[in-house]
Amino acid sequence: MSFAGEGEILSALAAQAEDYDDDERIDTMVESSRRLLKTLGEEIADPRIVVFATSERIAENFHAAASETLALVTCL
Repeated sequence: MSFAGEGEILSALAAQAEDYDDDERIDTMVESSRRLLKTLGEEIADPRIVVFATSERIAENFHAAASETLALVTCL
């Protein structure tokens, strides 16, 4: 674990993830990121958003979708 409470957060995310299919979750993650970036506006130069995923595959699919949808954002 990397920080206090991480295990609980990951368990809660995994439990919620069972209720949705992968495409639906990724669409929601990308839209949530887009809205957060819009809220931050241009006041924050080069903002960072940390995304937690339930698997490496979901993380890779999110990265691909975010890279395509969030055109002016560098996705690492």
